[in-house]
Amino acid sequence: MGQTCKACNQLFCALHMLACCEGIALSKAAGLDPDIMVKVVSSGAGSSWALANLGPKIIEGDFTPGFMIDLLSKDLNFTMELAQKGRLPLLGTALARELLHGAQAADLGRQGTQALYHVIEKLAGGK
Repeated sequence: MGQTCKACNQLFCALHMLACCEGIALSKAAGLDPDIMVKVVSSGAGSSWALANLGPKIIEGDFTPGFMIDLLSKDLNFTMELAQKGRLPLLGTALARELLHGAQAADLGRQGTQALYHVIEKLAGGK
């Protein structure tokens, strides 16, 4: 049950990280200062550990790992195996896993999970 609990935790981590990256990308694209967005949203219902702690790092361009993309990707593979056994689609988790695989393909696997932001930027036609 410990492994199952860890899988659930990693599901949350991945989805929160994806939301954080997309929110920062949206704020930038719409002309909203991402620092202001992170401060405001971090004090409300949309807050998460990822946004409050890794959001500022994304904005600063700090992709130093606290937890690496390679490790989260490995954990999500296990999470999706559990989901398959339970016949659960977990569509958001599947998407996050594929985007993390994209980050690995771009040689970002040893960077922090916040480096997922690079994939979102790339999909938007950025760097």
